[in-house]
Amino acid sequence: MKKKFISIVGLMVFLTVISASSGLYAQGAPGDGEVRERLIYINTSLSEGQFNANLWYWGWLSGYTAAATVQLSLYFYPDKLNKKHPNYARQDMMAGFITTMLGIGGLAIDPMVPGYALCKYRDMPENTPEERLAKLKQAEYWLKKSAKRERDGRGWLNHVLNFAVNFTAGMVIWLGFDRPWYDFFITFGPGFAIGEAQIFTQPWRAIDDWQAYQRKYMMASMPRRDISKGWYMAAYPGGFVAGMYF
Repeated sequence: MKKKFISIVGLMVFLTVISASSGLYAQGAPGDGEVRERLIYINTSLSEGQFNANLWYWGWLSGYTAAATVQLSLYFYPDKLNKKHPNYARQDMMAGFITTMLGIGGLAIDPMVPGYALCKYRDMPENTPEERLAKLKQAEYWLKKSAKRERDGRGWLNHVLNFAVNFTAGMVIWLGFDRPWYDFFITFGPGFAIGEAQIFTQPWRAIDDWQAYQRKYMMASMPRRDISKGWYMAAYPGGFVAGMYF
């Protein structure tokens, strides 16, 4: 009688575990109503942040392009800038032109993702629950990528690169061209300040929106479990057995 009771209890525990596991797997994919809600959230977020992202990106790119054009033009007319030391003017303009072109190159190879993220998936079909779920996966990917771009743009590496480029330009002006020591600061100071302004004026909306999205929709539910590893329990006459597989 005792063995039979233990067997029944073991079987009930086993069935409970199976039921709970099924519930966890079901939580891996949100329902269609939640999918629609998530899509609206991400679409709204990226749509409202798109203008500021493009304004920042194209504003700085246009400013750098205009500055590089002026610096290159003045390089060929140094007397208009410094009649007493035309070589100084030519050196300053070339150093400024090179650092400005590096700024343009940095923006060109690392575009502002929030400025175009919505366009990457907006035209995907969403007529069925399956299509809406597939579109949601893309929307999440681009919101996350937008947040990463903004976070990286404000990261320590950009500050280090900004310092290194302008410090090198200042040292070339001072030691490379054998100029007065204060010319180092005249070259380094404005260039470094402009670079820091570019970093600190960068939008950060996608960072906040991605964090809010995770708190609202992702942290409250259990993640889909990896089917390549797990644990099991089974009952048999006289007892039960449990273990892990991986």
